[in-house]
Amino acid sequence: AIDDAFAAKWVAVVTALVDAALWIWIPIYLFLMQYRVYGDHWAVTAIRYLVIGSIYMVLVLFVVMFAVLAGIVA
Repeated sequence: AIDDAFAAKWVAVVTALVDAALWIWIPIYLFLMQYRVYGDHWAVTAIRYLVIGSIYMVLVLFVVMFAVLAGIVA
């Protein structure tokens, strides 16, 4: 019975909508959080948001590359 509930089409639709809403909301929330915490102008917050996000993505890229190389070597 529980398998039938998870196999229902509406469950997949609701899950996809929640997933899309979270992917949209998380960056917005992070920007608003930085605006509230630092209290600067919107433009300064946007620049800070882009710089911090770029640095974070570079660090994640290095970690992923290291994990892939470690997996290849092992």
